[in-house]
Amino acid sequence: MKRVVKLSSGIAALVVAAGMFFSPATAATAADDPSIQSTPVRLYELGQVKWSRNTWGIFYDVNIYADRLTAGNWSGYAQDNTGRKLYFCDGYDLRPMNNYIKTMFISRTKATWCR
Repeated sequence: MKRVVKLSSGIAALVVAAGMFFSPATAATAADDPSIQSTPVRLYELGQVKWSRNTWGIFYDVNIYADRLTAGNWSGYAQDNTGRKLYFCDGYDLRPMNNYIKTMFISRTKATWCR
């Protein structure tokens, strides 16, 4: 009986040690990824969300009409069908807008125009 207890407590110790070993890598990844625990950029038409992203990048072929943009925790710009760029920063709520959005750029870091 004592051997079984020692064996199971030894296995438990290994599991705890493995958890401690892998946890810092997971935490570091979460800290480096701004999309974790953030609010997405959203495009709306008539009060309904038509497009939403919670990650950085250049998104081509958005191709929707939008009457509102909420920036969430992101900065970037939406480019309409005339080539005009609508710049936004964290927390912006652009409305009313009447634009056919062709592409969207969401910055990985705070955009320079938001400083």
